[in-house]
Amino acid sequence: MKKLNLLLFVFGLLFLFVSCDNTSYNKQFTLLNSDKTGVDFINKLNEDNSLNYFTYPYIYMGGGVSVGDINNDNLDDIFFTGNMTENRLYLNKGNLEFNDITSSAGVGGD
Repeated sequence: MKKLNLLLFVFGLLFLFVSCDNTSYNKQFTLLNSDKTGVDFINKLNEDNSLNYFTYPYIYMGGGVSVGDINNDNLDDIFFTGNMTENRLYLNKGNLEFNDITSSAGVGGD
């Protein structure tokens, strides 16, 4: 029984090392620079003694992102909501390039 457990353990380690080979790794996503895309949103939280995770446990759950076609051009537009920053609405121009239309749409929030 001990030999079987040892054999299974060695086989498991061998399988783990063989399956973690990075040479066959194919990237699914590529990080794009905000200068190219036009999307420049950071949901920055400013914590202090009165406003932090311990006094307000849901502080990190307020922001979000929504994707949808707001102008019916068959391109997905992006809407970011911020906790302590202004919301942002980005109109998709195609080729992963976006235009910030927050002000003209009046959706900045407070």
